[in-house]
Amino acid sequence: MNHAATAKYVRILDPVSLGAGAVTMDNNIDTAGYSYLTVLYSVGVSGGVSALKLQESDTSDFSAGNADVTGTTFGTALDIDGGTSTLPSASNDEIHVVNVDLRGKKRYVRPVATNVGTTLTSIVGILTKAEEATNVLADRGAVTMVDA
Repeated sequence: MNHAATAKYVRILDPVSLGAGAVTMDNNIDTAGYSYLTVLYSVGVSGGVSALKLQESDTSDFSAGNADVTGTTFGTALDIDGGTSTLPSASNDEIHVVNVDLRGKKRYVRPVATNVGTTLTSIVGILTKAEEATNVLADRGAVTMVDA
């Protein structure tokens, strides 16, 4: 089965230029009905990032407490090559990816980031391995989708 065929796309942070300090996300991710999450943190011109991780909560507003998702803290978590993952900096302005097996995790997930200086960035979540497939674009977080 092609898991991308049932994927849901979530805009977490629209492309924007952000100053130094904590980043406020546009959206949290409701993972209900999905078993896997990929978060793409795309960085253009960067002053650097001092913190980048995912947190989870039982509530969408994270008011009932939250916890860091184990293994998702860039700079300390291991990457797929077995080395220490890197934080976005002026020398590695690219796409940084975190993959999460959602089994056993709380329902809501959000990225947490702190910029060192002005950074052009966007964050997108891709939920896959859906319990139920849908072809309704709005349910999949897309306005238009083309299969070739």
